[in-house]
Amino acid sequence: MQHDSERYLCFRFDVDTYLCTAKGIPNRLALARESEVSFTFFFNMGRSISRTSCLKNRVRKSQAPSGAKLSNLDKLGVTGYLITAALNPFVGKSYPDVVKATAAEGHEVGLHGSSNHGTWMVEARHWSSAKIKREVDWGLAELRKAGVDNVRSFSSPGWQGSPALHEVLAEFDINVVADLHGSHAEDIRRINGKLYDIPTNLTGEPGGIGYLEHKRAQGLSDGAIMASFRDEIERTKAFSVLYDHPYYCGIRELDLLRNMIDSARDMGFKLVTMS
Repeated sequence: MQHDSERYLCFRFDVDTYLCTAKGIPNRLALARESEVSFTFFFNMGRSISRTSCLKNRVRKSQAPSGAKLSNLDKLGVTGYLITAALNPFVGKSYPDVVKATAAEGHEVGLHGSSNHGTWMVEARHWSSAKIKREVDWGLAELRKAGVDNVRSFSSPGWQGSPALHEVLAEFDINVVADLHGSHAEDIRRINGKLYDIPTNLTGEPGGIGYLEHKRAQGLSDGAIMASFRDEIERTKAFSVLYDHPYYCGIRELDLLRNMIDSARDMGFKLVTMS
């Protein structure tokens, strides 16, 4: 099908477990070299979960209804689930060589929250600007230790952004924020004259969960997922951003992701990073 203007597709992955960094990303980098494509990775450099935040806010649960997402046990496997729950290792900080290699191979490396993924999800909307600034500063410092300078993009764990966050990001010369999601979110917004708010419109809804995770939780086959994917990007205006996680896609769905890349190119899409 011919279109009057160019269309763009970005594969955006949030790195929020140690398995994402240790196992998912190396597989993803190999696929990227094979397919000659660059991805966008948002790295959490801290820990995955916060027991304190979970206890303080037991009422806050995922917006995704039963059957719309896979369990953490299913996604991470028994060993990965137990290590995450018991040891709660650092996500990006534990694997600086992987973080550095991701940037060195031409992928976009952004910051995903800061010292604790779970704490940000539950509490960040209530933080002062000073607290947000300390958290963002910590995450950027850890990325620099891993050899990644000039970070220009940010996404909040659990999509939990705020006007206070936007002000802080502008202070750090970050110019892309990615905290909007859903098929209705199609327009790039300019915030405070400095930030571009770029929506992620290929997600599992409601709740903004991983795209492929959502499809598998619905029991869809490879063929049905590919048909849905082609239909959804065909309806796009100028760009689409697809969201998932490196471990799930990099281990369980690597072949399907390869097919999605090839299919999008066959349909005339240019594959780009979010920035």
